Amino acid sequence: MGAIDIQLRPVAEDDLAMFRRFATEPGLIGLDWTGFRDAQDPARRYATDGYLGEDHSRIIVEVDGTAAGFMSWSKQGFGVSRYWEIGIALLPDWRGARHRLARSGDAVRLPAPTRRSSASRRPPTPRTSPNRSRW
Repeated sequence: MGAIDIQLRPVAEDDLAMFRRFATEPGLIGLDWTGFRDAQDPARRYATDGYLGEDHSRIIVEVDGTAAGFMSWSKQGFGVSRYWEIGIALLPDWRGARHRLARSGDAVRLPAPTRRSSASRRPPTPRTSPNRSRW
């Protein structure tokens, strides 16, 4: 039993077919699927910046030389309330792969897909008034 090789790498032109699938196959991305997208958009974006932009980027999750999905991050919010949204989308064959990997005796675990959260997590601000006196 050999070690499983998991890599994060930049997007290559061969990966665009996978991005077209995510844009056009209902349910492939899970509950976050927002409807049909332009199937040629991945090629245009790749030609623009190779999916490594200043405000939004993607990289490929590769397991033993096979593209298993992608990881993305993008700037969200506005003004001083800016934050990074980070997500991962795995192809169905790789979801729950930790079970197959565990049976093989290897210690590698892949996370199960989860729903993205775009909510900003800031602690609440105390609401006290200096002019208000207590009874």
